[in-house]
Amino acid sequence: MRGFTALCSKCAQVPDLMPAVRAIRAGRVLEDTSCPYTVYGPTCDPLDVLPGRLSLPANLQEGDYLEFSSLGAYGAATSTRFNGYGTRNVVHIA
Repeated sequence: MRGFTALCSKCAQVPDLMPAVRAIRAGRVLEDTSCPYTVYGPTCDPLDVLPGRLSLPANLQEGDYLEFSSLGAYGAATSTRFNGYGTRNVVHIA
C-alpha cells in the first residue's frame, strides 16, 4: 500500500489524479449514501494509511473489498512483503 499512499499524496495536490474507488460485497458494487472513511492497511504499521479520507458507502462492512481503478505501476509493482503481506496471485485476463 505504500506505493499507493505515495500516489494519493500526489492526489491531494492534484485531485484529478485520484483513481476511482468503489466498494464491493459478494461480487456486487455497494450503493448507499456516502460518508468519509479513513482507510488503513493490514500491516499494523502506523504509516500504512491512505492520506486524507475517501468517500465510501455508509453501509461499508469489514470484509468488503475496495477496488481502485487505473493503478498502473502503483499496484503490484510497488507492493512489498512487509510484515507477511504482499504475496499475490496474478491472473491474466485476455
